[in-house]
Amino acid sequence: MIMGKRRELESLLGYIIVRYSAMIMDFAFDIVTVRHIIISLMIGFMLGIQRDISHYQHKRNGFAGARTFAMIALMGCLSAWLNQEIEFFVLVYFLIVGSFALLS
Repeated sequence: MIMGKRRELESLLGYIIVRYSAMIMDFAFDIVTVRHIIISLMIGFMLGIQRDISHYQHKRNGFAGARTFAMIALMGCLSAWLNQEIEFFVLVYFLIVGSFALLS
C-alpha cells in the first residue's frame, strides 16, 4: 500500500518536473541572481541594524528597522531582476504604485 502511494507520488512529481521545467528555465535565475539577492538582503539588514542601534542609543522609538530595510532591499533587487526579464516592468510597477499612492 505504501509502495503504491510512493510510486504514485514519484510519477506525479516526475510529471510536474517535465511539464514545468521549460517554464522554470525560461527565467535566468542563476547563481549570479542569487548572489545579488543575498548581497542586497545583507546591505538592507546592516542598514536596519545601524538604524536600530542609533534609535536605541538616543532612546527613541523607530519606525523601520532591520527587517523592514531588508525587505525593501529585497523588493528593489527583485524589481531590478524582473526589469531585465520583463520588458517595461519598472514603468508598469511605478504606475501601479503611483495609483495606490493617489488613492490613499
